[in-house]
Amino acid sequence: MLVTLLAAVTLSGCVATVAPTPSTTSPAATAPSMLPPSVVLELSAQPAENLDAFNAIAEEVIVRGAAPTTSDFVDALRTAGATDERLEFGTDLTTEGKPVDAYFWALRFDTGCLIGQFRPLETDPEKSRYLSAEAPLVGGKCLVSAER
Repeated sequence: MLVTLLAAVTLSGCVATVAPTPSTTSPAATAPSMLPPSVVLELSAQPAENLDAFNAIAEEVIVRGAAPTTSDFVDALRTAGATDERLEFGTDLTTEGKPVDAYFWALRFDTGCLIGQFRPLETDPEKSRYLSAEAPLVGGKCLVSAER
C-alpha cells in the first residue's frame, strides 16, 4: 500500500517529504465513540500540525458504516473548516465508468499539502486501507493532475 501511495503522489507531481502514515483502521476496528466528536483544522498552521486532525477526519468517515467515496472525505474536510479553494480531489470513476481502485484527496496549505488515499476492498472490507502523507506544493498544487 505504501508503494501505491508514493507512486500516486509521484505520478501526480508531488513527492512526499515525510513517510506516509499508514493506518490499519478498518470499518470494524475503531468504534465511533473513540473518535473526537468534532475535529477542527487549523488552516493557518503547518500541514504537519494538522496531520492528526486530517487522519481523524478520514477515519471518522471510514467508520460510519457505508462504503465512503471521495465526496464523503471532502465533505468531512469542509465540515472541519477546509475551504473549497484549498481542496483538491480525484474522481470516483475511471474513464470507462468503472469505480477507481483508490480515492485521492488533498488539503492545500500555504506551505505544503496533506494527501489522503482510501483503497476500498469490497470483497473484504476489513482489508480496506487508508494512507496519508505530507507533501510539498508543486506549482501551487497538491494533486497536479486534479482538475476539480
